[in-house]
Amino acid sequence: MTTRSLTLFEAHVTPLVGRTSAVMELLRARGVATVEGLDTRAKVLAFAQQVMTLVPHPDSDPDALTTIRDRGAASRRPGLAGLGTGELLAHTERSSLPRPPRLMLLVCQQPAATGGDVLLTDGRALHALLMERAPRALEVMATLVRNS
Repeated sequence: MTTRSLTLFEAHVTPLVGRTSAVMELLRARGVATVEGLDTRAKVLAFAQQVMTLVPHPDSDPDALTTIRDRGAASRRPGLAGLGTGELLAHTERSSLPRPPRLMLLVCQQPAATGGDVLLTDGRALHALLMERAPRALEVMATLVRNS
């Protein structure tokens, strides 16, 4: 009998009820936490307001949360692939800001029937690793970004 490994999100589950401090401790220790109990928009908003500063952007809703949903033809415009049904390629979240967000909250209202995988990378940790082990690769990537 084979056993399945836990996914990143399954391995970091903590219930929300009365446990905001436990969630924050898990974030400090591991950099990721999976919070159970955020089953309404009001709960998501209340939790987010407790643990982070909400910063609206052009695609956010009036309450500063961003609902990722298929916006039809609009999702085919550059930079809006995440608002459609296609694959969202690797990207950064607001890294162009002078002080990018240090915390991001993702809430899944309805799991995808297929696909829907989320891959996360700690950009600072990756940068430090590349500086230490592959500085030339980092230099090449920086040149590609500047020239794009």
